[in-house]
Amino acid sequence: ISYMSLLSKEKPLTVVVEGPILHISESTGGKKRKSGSFWPITFPIEKGVALDGEVLYRLKAGSLHSRKVKALFTREGDRFSFQADAGEYTFTPAASEVPFGGRAAIAVSGKGREFQIRRLVVEGTEFVIKADGKLRNPARPVLELNAVFNFQAGRIARFLNIPFDWEGRAEGRGRLETKG
Repeated sequence: ISYMSLLSKEKPLTVVVEGPILHISESTGGKKRKSGSFWPITFPIEKGVALDGEVLYRLKAGSLHSRKVKALFTREGDRFSFQADAGEYTFTPAASEVPFGGRAAIAVSGKGREFQIRRLVVEGTEFVIKADGKLRNPARPVLELNAVFNFQAGRIARFLNIPFDWEGRAEGRGRLETKG
């Protein structure tokens, strides 16, 4: 069998990558990508697995560094699912010198430009946030997110640079909605 026949549109592939490192930066107004497929590969990937990965994501709001990342992507027709677990992450906000970190996990499924966020968990030593919801049209996002949170009140005071100390825990639920 030839290598080129493996890459035909009729034969879906399973791809396993060990130790990938992904660097992402928020766009700073450079060239815009042509509309079309996000993934410029012409052959179908039915399943993708990443083991022991690392993601560095630079945003205007700060930087995120995830380590020990395990991810699974599956696709069947125009439906997909994606799950990832970051064994460790550190977020350093641009407006604060106080980084925080912990573990994070996400499970998403979707079709076309509609995504169902089945599970989003971000936890650290002083907080836990759990959420689920929907995301439509990633180019101009419309987000509906339901969240439950529990955190040390002192952590949020430090994060917001409030000039006094808070003690105890704060917990609650909320809904975040954005319009594209």
